[in-house]
Amino acid sequence: MTPYQHPSCQAYTFSGRFLSQIGGSLDQMGSAVLRQSIESSVKSRGLDVLAKSLDTTPETLQLIVDGLTQPPGFDIRQELMGCAKFLSQIGGSLDQMGSAVLRQSIESSVKSRGLDVLAKSLDTTPETLQLIVDGLTQPPGFDIRQDFEQADFKREIVSMNDLHDGMVLTGRVTNTALFGAFVDIGVGRSGLIPKRFITPDKLPVDQRRRSLALGPGERVEVRVMNVDLHRNRITLDLIRVLR
Repeated sequence: MTPYQHPSCQAYTFSGRFLSQIGGSLDQMGSAVLRQSIESSVKSRGLDVLAKSLDTTPETLQLIVDGLTQPPGFDIRQELMGCAKFLSQIGGSLDQMGSAVLRQSIESSVKSRGLDVLAKSLDTTPETLQLIVDGLTQPPGFDIRQDFEQADFKREIVSMNDLHDGMVLTGRVTNTALFGAFVDIGVGRSGLIPKRFITPDKLPVDQRRRSLALGPGERVEVRVMNVDLHRNRITLDLIRVLR
C-alpha cells in the first residue's frame, strides 16, 4: 500500500513539475487552455507514464489533474502556495517531511506565534494552515488508511459504466482538499464531493466546527450527481456521514 501523504503537500511537490512539463502555470488553473493541455498530455502519454516521469504514483497525479482542471471556484492554490511559504518561513523543506526536526520546528513555531498569527503572515486561513501542518508532521510511512474497514459497496456496481445520476451509494473518504473530498465508491475511480455540497446540516454535530469537515477513512452515503466518462470524473453529493 502506498503511504498516505497529505494532498496539499503532494500537490505542492508534484504539480510544479507537471505544469513545467506541459508548459502551464497555476495562474491558468481552471482555464480552458490549461484543461486542454492537461487532457492532451494525459491522452497522448497515459497517466502511468506521466506519473513515472514525475516520480510519483498515478493516484497522486490523478488528484493533481483533478484539482488543476476544476472550473473556477475550486481552488487548491491556497494549499500549494501556503505550503511553500510556510516551509520557507521556518527554514524547512519537503525532504524533511515527517522528520522529528521538521515536526519540532513546526510545533515550536505554532506554539510561539499561534496558528491565527502564522496564517495571517502567510496570507492564508487558519483552516488551510492546519491542513498543511497536519500533512507536514505525519511520521514517515504513516498511512491513515491502514485501519480502514471496507466500505459496503454494492456488488452489482463495479465500474463507472454502472453508475447513473441520482444513484445512492455508500463509500469511504480517501483524500480531502479545500475544494472537496474524494470518495471510493467501489468502481475503480474515486468520486469528488465538491466543497459546496459538504454543508453543516449533513454532518454530525461534533463535526460541524472542524476545519476539515470530512476526514480520510470516514464512511459516507452519497448521491451520484454526474458521471463524465470522457473525462473519467464522478461528481457526488453528500447525503450523510455514517457512524
